[in-house]
Amino acid sequence: MSKHEKKFIKKKVEEAELREIIGSFKKLGQAWRRRRSKDDEIEDGIIEGPKFTIKGVTFQSKPSKIGATRAIQLYDSCWGCGDKTPGPDGKDLIGRIIYDRVKPGSAAKYAPRLGTSRESFWSSWFFGAAYNEDPAYSKVGRNGGVGYPAKKGYLLRQDVFNNPEKYKGGDGFYMTFHIKEAPIFPGDSIFHWRAESSGKGFHDIGGGGPAHMKIMGMDGAFYGGNEGHSAGKPGGPNNRKENTEGSTVGKSQFSLDGQRRLVPGQGGSDEYMAVVKKVIVIDDAIAPETTDSEAPVPDDESLQESNNKMQLAELIKRIL
Repeated sequence: MSKHEKKFIKKKVEEAELREIIGSFKKLGQAWRRRRSKDDEIEDGIIEGPKFTIKGVTFQSKPSKIGATRAIQLYDSCWGCGDKTPGPDGKDLIGRIIYDRVKPGSAAKYAPRLGTSRESFWSSWFFGAAYNEDPAYSKVGRNGGVGYPAKKGYLLRQDVFNNPEKYKGGDGFYMTFHIKEAPIFPGDSIFHWRAESSGKGFHDIGGGGPAHMKIMGMDGAFYGGNEGHSAGKPGGPNNRKENTEGSTVGKSQFSLDGQRRLVPGQGGSDEYMAVVKKVIVIDDAIAPETTDSEAPVPDDESLQESNNKMQLAELIKRIL
């Protein structure tokens, strides 16, 4: 065999190896996309009172009585106070019951900024003021209670579905669910995107962005901070609602279906689509079975084979 023939054969073998490598990685990519697509599907939860099952994992609702009670207390304490009004019926009061409750001493810095472009938006601080006494909340409450819990609660989902045994029993943990998946009880909270995040969906929650949330109180109503003045509590000391301006602690009503799920379409164009709730896992997970149409997730051996081929490809590139 001539030198030219040997070189030609070697080149064809190398090209075949490269095609095989490319094909292998295409298959890996297809497997990942199919598995991810399956994980991202929203299912109707199988709901039995406070117990509900999603993707083979059964959860027990452990509603936060602390959050449900504190939300109403904050509404009553504000009593229609407005964040554009200086003094004890407005900015000073919000500073004391919201900012200082979350981070003692912070009202001196943040209360004067209320109702201005430099405001530290206190709707998310409202959540820290309501939930911070619950130790489990610290795992999802961002920045010491300053941020909403939906993002961290969403990021926890994958680990819960992959490793449910870790989350069985105990005092519970907060997790983000789609409104189709889970019932809502006092102490749970609901989430929607603000207009600035228009077009985002449930699976965008893990990336964060401008949003708003409300807490269900013990009376079944929903409470939130930095809401329209019309939603504030009327009357009270000095007729606060009538004599102040700006955002306040608001109260609103939302409809639930027969399984206590939030009825879709509420909240305008950026509807409430998620619920953050405290739960525990109460039985073993049943991992979703691989269907005939779904490529198997590669095991360690196939991944090692692909790594070897990738190293071979690098070597061939250097030779060529």
